[in-house]
Amino acid sequence: MKSATFAGMEIPSIFNCSNDMALAANVRQYVPPKRIQQMEAELAALACVWEGTRFAGPWGWSLATKQRYRLMGVPMEMLPSDEWLEEVRRLSSREFAWRYLMQMLAAMKGDGLLGGEMNYWEKLPSLSEQDEGVTEAYPRGPPCRTRGGRF
Repeated sequence: MKSATFAGMEIPSIFNCSNDMALAANVRQYVPPKRIQQMEAELAALACVWEGTRFAGPWGWSLATKQRYRLMGVPMEMLPSDEWLEEVRRLSSREFAWRYLMQMLAAMKGDGLLGGEMNYWEKLPSLSEQDEGVTEAYPRGPPCRTRGGRF
């Protein structure tokens, strides 16, 4: 396996396309689904393509990536702190994206570019809870050819 320089130390490059799922799981011993494991194994050579470039190293950092490098023998002081990883996780969350989009919408003063109201739920509410106060709704889906795209 090729290596990259991170924080002044040579470390192996890894292709960890499951990083977003590992961020969501937020555990050190994350195991991706079998299909993702297979894809990572089949595309592991991609890490070599970026050898010696600024793209060398992991595709993203999570507790699982940190643990993987630790098990490879990389000293803890060379790896990102858990606090830094928690900030990466926060910035990668849907909640952060929703809050950022709401700020953009407010800054654009509702010019219609981003659509109407947007909601964020920690857990999915029931349909009856969602429908309270909804006066107009449009289903999303592919247009129906037989009816000219109307539902």
